[in-house]
Amino acid sequence: MSQAKEAFLTFHYVEKTKSNLIIATNLLDTFTSLQDSEVAGAEKIFVAYMNALLQEVNVAANATRAKGFHDASVKVKETVEKIEQHDYASAMKILSETMTIITTEGSSAAEVLEAHGLI
Repeated sequence: MSQAKEAFLTFHYVEKTKSNLIIATNLLDTFTSLQDSEVAGAEKIFVAYMNALLQEVNVAANATRAKGFHDASVKVKETVEKIEQHDYASAMKILSETMTIITTEGSSAAEVLEAHGLI
């Protein structure tokens, strides 16, 4: 596959993953306003969302072979572990780290696309 095609594919998955990470961050942010009786259900839904995100990140990792997606996969799993431990602050920190990893991966792809006059 050409360098531009690889960069386009990576850029596509980066943007999709970033969007999903923003959603995850917003969902997690609502945990502070929940009543105790709502927390267990919210955690289950959040973990389900993160597991779906993990599948998407793994698809991206397989399609692009980009190291950032493999690293992000590990971070998504760590986020789920922290949620299951009710450690929301650490989960939020890990989501932030994941966003940094993905954004960095996207920067490299964007540079290639820009060099080819595609963005």
